[in-house]
Amino acid sequence: MNYSTKRRVFLIEAIVALIAARLAMHIASPAQLFAAARRSPKRVSRFRDDEIQWVSWAVGLVGAKRWMKATSLTRALAAQAMLRRRGIASQLCMGVTCDGSSLISHAWLETSHGIAGSEPPRCSRLATS
Repeated sequence: MNYSTKRRVFLIEAIVALIAARLAMHIASPAQLFAAARRSPKRVSRFRDDEIQWVSWAVGLVGAKRWMKATSLTRALAAQAMLRRRGIASQLCMGVTCDGSSLISHAWLETSHGIAGSEPPRCSRLATS
């Protein structure tokens, strides 16, 4: 697969995954979302570092668009679904950070190869799945 085709495939999959994650957040309960996040991939692929970078790039690019309005939890759920489809295990993490007088929540993924997505500085971890 050439470079431009690979980009297009990842971007289209990211759009579909982000829309599905947004719908799931409106339809499913938090317990159901975390149960789905705890599922492991059916098959495990250990040597796919480039796939993690592609998924992170695509979800970050599409999720940042104004028309998508994707929160960090939506992005993390979409990226986790895309990684699980490729056989890459990940762990959903949620935390908060203090910004002046308010708390800001954030969600991110951790894989065996590091963080997929962005973890804000000084973020206190509250939950993992």
